[in-house]
Amino acid sequence: MPIQLPTVFISSPHRDLVEYRSKVIDAVRTIGLFPMAMEVLPGHEDPPIEHCLNKLDQSDFCVVIVGNSYGSRPPERRRSYTWTEYEHARKKRIPIRVFLIDQTACPSTSECDGGDDAKQLEEFKGLLRKRHTPKTFRTPDDLAIEVVASLVELRLASGQENQQPFEHATTVSDIEGLFSRATVSLRTWPQQGVDRTSGAVRDL
Repeated sequence: MPIQLPTVFISSPHRDLVEYRSKVIDAVRTIGLFPMAMEVLPGHEDPPIEHCLNKLDQSDFCVVIVGNSYGSRPPERRRSYTWTEYEHARKKRIPIRVFLIDQTACPSTSECDGGDDAKQLEEFKGLLRKRHTPKTFRTPDDLAIEVVASLVELRLASGQENQQPFEHATTVSDIEGLFSRATVSLRTWPQQGVDRTSGAVRDL
């Protein structure tokens, strides 16, 4: 019987986070989880927001990533796709981890919102800080490191390590092997990131 991988829904604005999302998708796959993201999903006939929320309902975890762009809004909705997905995950009690770009990181004016979108963005970030303890990041590698470490810790906390964790791994040594391969495939990661994720595994 095929093993169904735990699924991570990746929620974020797209415009300023293309490279960041790509790194996170690769990192999630590396530790044996399935990234539920628009980049890897086939086409569909449903309206975009309905499709997104349906896929979110099928997910085990939700990763919310916010940069310097508020993002687009679904038709006839006041909140952005990301904000709508976040509130839906809370309503469905899906475990959430939040990642915010460093306040000083705005690579170009075109990637930083102004006007009403900027106000909405700050309101959303303020809400996330009030409800969560977000991790911050500056680069795509920073973000990938934080996401991997948080997912390992989240799975331990949720007790899923007793339910066929990390793809086909069934023992601590199996999981450590996955991280050994992750170290090879993500050679550009700073060493502190590799140390952090490996440390989380050693806590099993």
